Amino acid sequence: KYVNDFIDSLKGTDFLDTLIISGDIVNKGGSQGAYRLVDSFLQKIRDELGIKNILCVPGNHDVNRNLLLGISGDENVDTERLWEQYDVKLKYYWEFDKRNDFGSYQKSGLVSYKVLHNPNMVLLGIDSTERIGTSDHCGFINIENLAQAFNDVLGEEGGNYKDYIKI
Repeated sequence: KYVNDFIDSLKGTDFLDTLIISGDIVNKGGSQGAYRLVDSFLQKIRDELGIKNILCVPGNHDVNRNLLLGISGDENVDTERLWEQYDVKLKYYWEFDKRNDFGSYQKSGLVSYKVLHNPNMVLLGIDSTERIGTSDHCGFINIENLAQAFNDVLGEEGGNYKDYIKI
């Protein structure tokens, strides 16, 4: 019902072509099944509203702490720094991301970006889940990593998209 009400409220909006999902897609790290439900929700939005672009970033609820706890006994893993296990803690999110082509960058600090050409703008999805582990609830952004990611995507001083708005 909520999905249908949401879509109905936006029908007839002819300038709507981009959806930004700013985290907390599922609760408590979700499951593969939970993310599959979100897949069907997004497909319905694409089909019924003609959404062309989706930018998505994970939130603290998308960190799967159970997956992190599952590797805590591995002798090759520093249990004090489980938050560094970026691929493990966001495993189901990354699978979801790949299925939906969010423009993944998947490096510390910046997780996704979309370049739009009318109007000229670059949407940058900044990730604050970097330092979230099994018990942390607030995020952290490594400024050096983020600056490097911006340079990788935008070029030195934004040169690749000099006249584009950056959001």
